[in-house]
This record gives sequence, C-alpha cells and structure tokens, in this order.
Amino acid sequence: MRGDLFTKWRDLFTKWRDLLSYEVWEREENMEEEEKKKRRLNNAGFSLIELIIVVAIMAILAAALAPQLIKYIEKSRANTCRHNMGLIEEAITLEYTDKREAYTNYGTITDLENVELYDGTKCPSGGTYSIEVTQKDDGGIDIDIECSKHGKFTH
Repeated sequence: MRGDLFTKWRDLFTKWRDLLSYEVWEREENMEEEEKKKRRLNNAGFSLIELIIVVAIMAILAAALAPQLIKYIEKSRANTCRHNMGLIEEAITLEYTDKREAYTNYGTITDLENVELYDGTKCPSGGTYSIEVTQKDDGGIDIDIECSKHGKFTH
C-alpha cells in the first residue's frame, strides 16, 4: 500500500512537471520576436542598485587600504633617500682618494662639499642634502650627510 501511494505521487509529480515544462516552452514559442528581444534586453545587465553597491564596496576597500599604501610609499622614499646619501658619500670618498694631494696641499677639504657629484640625485620626498666634510687626524676624511626630511645618514 505504501509503495503504491509513493508510485502514484511520483507519477503525478512527473506529469505535473512535464505539463509545466511544456506550457513554458509553448509560451516561449508563441512569443513574438520583439517581445523576446525586450525580455533579453531587460535581463541583460546589472541594475543601478547593484552597480552602486559594488562601487560603495570598492570605495570602502580603497579607504581602508590607502593609509597603509601611503606608509609603504613613504618608507620606500626614505630607503631611496638613504641609498642616495650612501652614493653621495661613496662619490665624495672616491673623489678624495683620486685627488688627495690636490685637496690636502692646494685646496681645503670643505671644497669636497661643493664638488659636482650629484648628477641630479635628489631626495624623493623633496628634502635637501647638507654635506659636511672634515679632515681626520690620520689623513682620512669624515663625511656627514643629512637630509632635511629623513635625517642623518648612518651606515
């Protein structure tokens, strides 16, 4: 008895499903071509509310990430500035070792501060470099380079 009831319900459900499928299919076949185009156009894109929601979510994510991105950019500029100061120090050291006699006998050591070594080397944050060269007792030189934005160069 229970199996017969299940079989009847299954058959009834199958007929009902087939009937509905046939009706939908028949209705679509009878639609005129313009109605089909209208229906496709209406279902083709996103609604305005969906687009606004997506833009709002993207704005929230951008606002959350912007401060972190700014920190990374400034950290990168500071590292580039330190690297530039290291290059300036190396260039001054090479200039001094190449022309040591000229600087110790005929010029002053502070002339090294004005030597054209920069080749456009600038602080990426817009700071300016101040260079101080002093003579050591052992005949070498001591170079102090400082950026107005990032501070003193240390190695």
